[in-house]
Amino acid sequence: MSYFSDNYKYLSYPIETENSKGLRNAQIGAIHSIASYFTVHSKEPAIIVMPTGAGKTGVLFLSPFVLRSTRVLVITPSKLVRNQISNGFEDLKVLIDNGALPTDITKPKVKEISEVLDTQEKWTELSK
Repeated sequence: MSYFSDNYKYLSYPIETENSKGLRNAQIGAIHSIASYFTVHSKEPAIIVMPTGAGKTGVLFLSPFVLRSTRVLVITPSKLVRNQISNGFEDLKVLIDNGALPTDITKPKVKEISEVLDTQEKWTELSK
């Protein structure tokens, strides 16, 4: 199995209210749309479009759990975003703070790459 498959059982979908943290309606809709899409198109890529402030980062972190992914490759447009996403996957704070994951969940292994992977050897090394 993989980290995301093994920990899928701990995932929940608490809904944000005025009195409690949770997932926003846009996040719940997006994650269900992603899950639905990949039940039919398991080998096809998808693009998720959400407005600013809707919780795209949370959806990004939820997706591998819902899809029970073996691995996740996130490509970002800048070093700042790369660092934020890498740190977010390392601590899963966004999902833990919203109650989607328990506070004591083990954390995934994260590898932040800042160089160009321009040879087969570099890709092979990354796969380890």
